[in-house]
Amino acid sequence: SDTWLLYTYERCRYAGYNTWDADMIRDFGNVQQADDTLLEGLARAYSYYASRYLWYTMGGAPFDDDTLKRPLHDLELPGAARIERFLYYTNKGIQYYQQLHRQNPGYKLVVGIPQMKVLNEQFFQYQQLWIAGYDKEARQIVDRIDSHDTLYHRIGRLYLESCPPNAILITYGDNDTYPLWYVQQKEGFRKDVTVINNSLLGVPAYVNRLKIIYPDLFTTNIASFRNIYHSYFLLEKDGEQNNDTLSLTELLLRLQSVKNTEKRLLGTMATYPTKNIVLQVDNNLLKQTTRQTNLASTMHIRLNDYLLLSDFLVFDILHTNLYTRPVCVVVNGGLFQSDYLQSEGSVYRILPLSDKLPETTSSAGIASLEHFLEKNPNPVVVTFSGIPAYSEDVLHGLHTGLYADLITRYTNAGQENKAKQWIERYLTNPAIQTAAPGNGEIPMISLLLNAGYTNQAEELAEKIVSRLYGTYLNYSAVEFYRTKEGYLDLFRYITGLFRDKNTTVSSIDQVIQRLENE
Repeated sequence: SDTWLLYTYERCRYAGYNTWDADMIRDFGNVQQADDTLLEGLARAYSYYASRYLWYTMGGAPFDDDTLKRPLHDLELPGAARIERFLYYTNKGIQYYQQLHRQNPGYKLVVGIPQMKVLNEQFFQYQQLWIAGYDKEARQIVDRIDSHDTLYHRIGRLYLESCPPNAILITYGDNDTYPLWYVQQKEGFRKDVTVINNSLLGVPAYVNRLKIIYPDLFTTNIASFRNIYHSYFLLEKDGEQNNDTLSLTELLLRLQSVKNTEKRLLGTMATYPTKNIVLQVDNNLLKQTTRQTNLASTMHIRLNDYLLLSDFLVFDILHTNLYTRPVCVVVNGGLFQSDYLQSEGSVYRILPLSDKLPETTSSAGIASLEHFLEKNPNPVVVTFSGIPAYSEDVLHGLHTGLYADLITRYTNAGQENKAKQWIERYLTNPAIQTAAPGNGEIPMISLLLNAGYTNQAEELAEKIVSRLYGTYLNYSAVEFYRTKEGYLDLFRYITGLFRDKNTTVSSIDQVIQRLENE
């Protein structure tokens, strides 16, 4: 993505071309004294270079005659020599992250501080060995990982504690996947939950490994796509005008059978005829996994002009397990309308919720949110020397969003007293108030204003704008990827919230004026 490229260019001496990793290692790999960004760049170069011995999941292309770096086919597994090389180079990267941690433990990377990146790289090793079928070696990686890491412990348990029994939990990135594996594999916690990484569902070798370990998890045989380009599937050329509805069952069978294909730029690709997909739901069968009554008999899904393999497999997982296992995700949005995502605390369960029963939906959502926040009132944040390092990190934004969601639900249900009680909890929570707020807390400004907490809303808005203006003046790609106009639009939006209440915040107006006059 463009934002990732910005970060890469900012932190790596070499970037933007195929052999940047090899050149970094050649030119700086023997440097004895290095500054922070050079250490990070070397660590990333070694990790990137290591992927050349497996499935090239981090990009790149062969550039020499080393046969061990020949790209593997989708379902081809690496031999012992490749695994040895992979581990050698990833271990070199881990050593540089460890050196960075010793040199500057508060140094900020895109995923957190160096200590967290060390753990992420170790679980990257575990992940790749597991996919390749080297279970014993993968287990050894886990056994060597520090068992006293409180950050991974807290993150992993915070997600898994919210999952219903025997759930399937779909995650999306390093920081919401590796901590879960940590507490499952290292601590033996909530191993009844099957954690599936959505990003890896686009890697056929990972999908094939899942199919071997969990044969009933989904119906797709990834090998059936061997003769077509299958990273994604396409809407047929005349599909935009097709308003017919296709059942999810028919969509799965159609793409699995690969009977409908078209020649496109990348080769032969499987296609679907319409964007309108419906899942018919048997509510009597659904009662086996939930006792809720606010359930509809259909779920309507609107596809885009293309369907990623990973998204297709999520549909398959839901379709296969709807009546037998709860299916949850860690983010609100994406494939499913928010109407079909019920908060279970830190995760969302996919259910055919009925929008015709708002009072019941609100009640179910309120109960789960309250239970979670009562048990876990404090967010997980990175601290350096006892001081929160930055607000968007880890699960601070998640907690802020859940407080805002609960307050909104009580307000919409006409229970203003309960809404104010939770506003007070938010305002008096030391773990939240001591962390510098970011743009994730902007929705709280409106909630505070609407509830009559004008002074507190002004204070929060000033903190947010001050912090964001500081990131504008001291730009770093790890913070935000906004232009000057982007910052202005955001600050004007915040001032608009106050103007709607016939008030202003002079300090924010002054920041806007300074930006406009630059």
